[in-house]
Amino acid sequence: MSLLSPDQMLTPSYRVRDLTPTSTGIANIPESNYLTPLKSMASALEELKTKLGSFRIASGYRSPEVNTAVGGSATSRHMTGEAVDIVPLMQSAEKFWASILADTGLKNSFGEISYKAHQGSIHLTLPYSNSFGFYVKGSPRIADKESGKVVYRSLASDKIDEYLNKYGLSITAEQAAIGLGVGVIAVGAGALILA
Repeated sequence: MSLLSPDQMLTPSYRVRDLTPTSTGIANIPESNYLTPLKSMASALEELKTKLGSFRIASGYRSPEVNTAVGGSATSRHMTGEAVDIVPLMQSAEKFWASILADTGLKNSFGEISYKAHQGSIHLTLPYSNSFGFYVKGSPRIADKESGKVVYRSLASDKIDEYLNKYGLSITAEQAAIGLGVGVIAVGAGALILA
C-alpha cells in the first residue's frame, strides 16, 4: 500500500500533514487506504472552524507506532484517521465543547464528543457502529485521568443542560425533537446508556 503525501489536500483548508501532528519524532504518514476517513474528518473540522472559530489539532491520525508511544488505546480510532484531539484558540475547551453540543449540525457530524478536562482539549470521532452494533453519533462525554488512565463517562441530558446553561447556550424544542440532547452508546455487557 502506498503512503499519502503530507502535502495532499483533504479540503480547502486541510492537508494530510495537518491531521497527522506528532511530537514523538516517529514518522506518522498514513497509508492511502486512510484517505476517505481523513477527508471526512477534515470536512467536519472545516464546518467546526467556520461555526465556532480556530483550534489547533493536537492529535489526529496516529500510526500504530505513534499510538503506542503516546499510550493510546489498542483500539484507538486515531489509528484509522477517524479521531482528532483539538485545542480551541479563542475560548475555553469546555465552552467550545458545549457549543458543539448546542449545534445540531455540528453535533451530528461527530460520534464521540469528549471534553478532556485534564488536558483542556476535545476528542472528536467520526460517527461509527460500535462492537455492540449501536451507531455512535453525537455522544457527549467527559474524560478525566484516574490512576494514570483516561476514563470517559457519558452524560445524561440534565448534565448536558448544566454545561449549556453555564455558557448561555440552549437546545431548541425542534433540536430536542430530533435527538440533539441524546447520544446513544453501548457500554459493558450489552447495557445501553442514553446520554
